[in-house]
Amino acid sequence: MDPITAIAKMKAEETEASPAPIAPPRGKQKLRRKSSISTLSDDYVASFFSGPDTTNEEALKSRKVQDASSDGSKIKASYVSQQLKTRLNEYTFTSDITVCAGTFNVNGRKPVDTAADGSSVSVSLDDWLVQNLVDEPDVYAIGFQELDLSKENFLLNNSSYEDMWTPVIENSISKKTTYTKLVSKQLVGMLIIIYVKECHVAHVSEIAAASEGTGIMGMMGNKGGVSVRFKLHATSFCFVCSHLAAHNKNVLRRNRDWSEILRRTVLTSSSPDHGSHDNRILEHDIVVVMGDFNYRIPDRDALEVIDLVHNKQYESLLSIDQLHVEKAAGNVFVGFNEAVITFPPTYKYEPGTDNFETKKLRTPSWCDRVLFKGTSIHAIQYTSCPECKLSDHKPVRALFRCGILEIDATKYADVLQTVHRNHDVLENEAMPDATVSKNHFDFGEVHFGNRHSSKFTITNTGKVYFSFRFTNKPEENRYAPAWLTLEPSEGILEVGDSMDIRMDCFVDNAMAGEMNSGAMAFDDIIVLHLENGKDFFLSVVGTWRRTCMCTPLAQLVQQTAPLATIAIGADKPGGSSPPDAEALPIATSVQALKVPKEVWKMVNHLILFGKDEPTLFFAGPALDNMQRVVGFLDTDAAIPAGFDVHSVAEALIMFLRYLPQPVVPSEFHKLCVDARASYVGSRQVINMLPPPHQYMFLYITAFLRELIDIFTSGNTDVDDAVQLKDELREKHSLLFGTLLMRPPKNKRLGPSLAKKQAQFVEQFLSNPDIAD
Repeated sequence: MDPITAIAKMKAEETEASPAPIAPPRGKQKLRRKSSISTLSDDYVASFFSGPDTTNEEALKSRKVQDASSDGSKIKASYVSQQLKTRLNEYTFTSDITVCAGTFNVNGRKPVDTAADGSSVSVSLDDWLVQNLVDEPDVYAIGFQELDLSKENFLLNNSSYEDMWTPVIENSISKKTTYTKLVSKQLVGMLIIIYVKECHVAHVSEIAAASEGTGIMGMMGNKGGVSVRFKLHATSFCFVCSHLAAHNKNVLRRNRDWSEILRRTVLTSSSPDHGSHDNRILEHDIVVVMGDFNYRIPDRDALEVIDLVHNKQYESLLSIDQLHVEKAAGNVFVGFNEAVITFPPTYKYEPGTDNFETKKLRTPSWCDRVLFKGTSIHAIQYTSCPECKLSDHKPVRALFRCGILEIDATKYADVLQTVHRNHDVLENEAMPDATVSKNHFDFGEVHFGNRHSSKFTITNTGKVYFSFRFTNKPEENRYAPAWLTLEPSEGILEVGDSMDIRMDCFVDNAMAGEMNSGAMAFDDIIVLHLENGKDFFLSVVGTWRRTCMCTPLAQLVQQTAPLATIAIGADKPGGSSPPDAEALPIATSVQALKVPKEVWKMVNHLILFGKDEPTLFFAGPALDNMQRVVGFLDTDAAIPAGFDVHSVAEALIMFLRYLPQPVVPSEFHKLCVDARASYVGSRQVINMLPPPHQYMFLYITAFLRELIDIFTSGNTDVDDAVQLKDELREKHSLLFGTLLMRPPKNKRLGPSLAKKQAQFVEQFLSNPDIAD
């Protein structure tokens, strides 16, 4: 019986940096603020275009007086920082250090081995981290992937394996030299740890760490990156440990994963002189990226590749290696370098051996890599560690020679004094002046999740350098609405210089609901302020296209027209009950709205075209295609036959995650958890939900039940079929438990509660009553 018929039958039976001391000034990276916006008053705007208004003019003067002291010190700090960067060679000298960067996908294995007497002993990492190094490292950057493969932490990131691996690492690297652990960061199974020689610790500053998940829903921590940064003397380092999307065909997803890690990672450091500063990965002098990037050798028979590897014919394979091809095309890791690969593919081996896996015939590939970027870093060794047999991956390490800048304190003081003196002279010469190339920006129709960009140029047309920044409007604590980012948001321009300012418009789930309701609008004035000078006023407008994402269920079930065609404010708030009609049949026209038509579109497509994809909801996002799905849902357009089912599945996940109120409203959460041991009790709680939420829960769980039946229907071995069905139910229950249910805001979702939610959902996936 199909899911919709099952639901119909059930219903018939019963009635949710400030710059470093010597770094060049950079635009401060602003995180998107989740706040409602309000446009400037007509009087305030008119005061700058229609002649003086005494009240507003006095208010503006008052603001400028209050900011004067701050402006003066800020512009001086920016000038000094820029000048120190320009005159770097006058007070620094170069010295060399050695950096060892290693990556190891341990495939869930722990750092223990079994001795001859059956006892457990710690594994040795000497072969990977110490043996045959051509020089002793000053810095170790050690990255791991797949430390934790448990389903709960796959979603919740609650495990910590650092304490388990740290003693093993230190036992290997500290046999001859004393190293100090500087910083570490873990995200689910990814971990990065930095060690430095004890003699360098006193010269390290501005340490920071961050993590970004790019897995399921574009944010879960089974894939993504963990990053750390620090300064050693006057040189900034950033190390990133990444685990990108798996499977041969997912090249574009891997590229997108790296792009998202770059875009979203912000490492906030602080220094005594300049306070807090946001750093992006590419803003460092030296960047090293290591990890299981998962790029494969495509379109080659596994046995053929194994034969070429045994004969060390690597060049022909590397010529089609996906990472080499994508880098050469400028699609990923732009500007990064990699040393020549002279070692065998690092994946996939039979654990405990040096033999490639042949049961599933996975094509051997160089999944595990180390890349680097910077003008003063050079690779001197790049190798894998075949002696390490713990995992189905072989660990990889790269040794680098890095030139770092050290400061001569006496010369630095002389230069600093000169710079301050020059600043005082310039400060008295002239007032700043500038032009902007554009002051009106119309982003047109703005869609959910789509980034719209524009830019303009500011040029110093005056006789003196100046600092600029986007400044808050009177009585507001923001300089731009939540949907708008500007980069750089501040800077310094010498006479005659120009700078491009990028303006990005982006509406995510934190804002879409307010956009849909009209509480937030695309209309704002941005104030660009020249320190000790005038202001420019930039108008920004756009037209929001309504979306089903972030729209309440009760509202969606009452809309028969596509949301994109309904003007904001034209519809009334959703009622409590959907119209009476027959249940929605699969693969036929929508006859009623017991569930939103957008959900029916996605479920219909997944039933028709996803039957051969058991990993349908676990393959990770294809974000470009996913935005197309949102377009299909918000308009009259049908999802084309054969359209990428993983993108549709991801869109369904996103839809459920972004509902303002979850399918199971939070006030029913405790009742559901308490009733999880019994299908009858669980069903009684669902019967209590408001009709749109009740129908939606039953529809989704019936759909999942049918999908699992389809996935296992071709298995002729009864025992294997039962085992596979149990595994699929467990995985889908855990994932959809977090999507259909959310605990109240005062209750944290930890592993224990996630299991209870999964047990509740599994009642509806495994109990045959649901199909009767």
